[in-house]
Amino acid sequence: MTGGERVPPSTLGELVPRTAGPVRFRRCVRGTKPSMATERFAPELRSATEARRFVEDELRPAGAGEDTLCHAQLLVTELVTNAARHAHSAVDLTIASDHGRVRIEARDDSSVIPLAPRVDTETRHRGLQLIEDLSEGWGVDVLSDGKVVWCELASRGLARLKSAARRS
Repeated sequence: MTGGERVPPSTLGELVPRTAGPVRFRRCVRGTKPSMATERFAPELRSATEARRFVEDELRPAGAGEDTLCHAQLLVTELVTNAARHAHSAVDLTIASDHGRVRIEARDDSSVIPLAPRVDTETRHRGLQLIEDLSEGWGVDVLSDGKVVWCELASRGLARLKSAARRS
């Protein structure tokens, strides 16, 4: 999967109401442990720090390895920062893990599609390039009231955990 490919529309808009306050949501799939968690972050740059903690809290107990955690934390930093800088709206960040894969979705209220700009400095405007480099695939789902920018990672730790569970 490469950047920008279309996937089935996200159900995030149906799962998380767009209310003003903080929201934490979990959904169980087929009687298993929760495989998806969503948290709302304010449209502030400091929310990136909280988003990294959210990733740690969700993926470490699920068995994600250090590489997966590090990459996922970098990716959510970019997604939440971009939403704060460009969409100026709260962002609903969803972390879903299943069968050795991690999907990260960032939903905001802006319908403007992010485009990778030409890099004009050594320290800025590299976010989408980073997302493309670190993820196995990424894209944008346009919604009637905003968009979801998503990316996916493989996780050997999560895959080993699932494989061991199937053997026992």
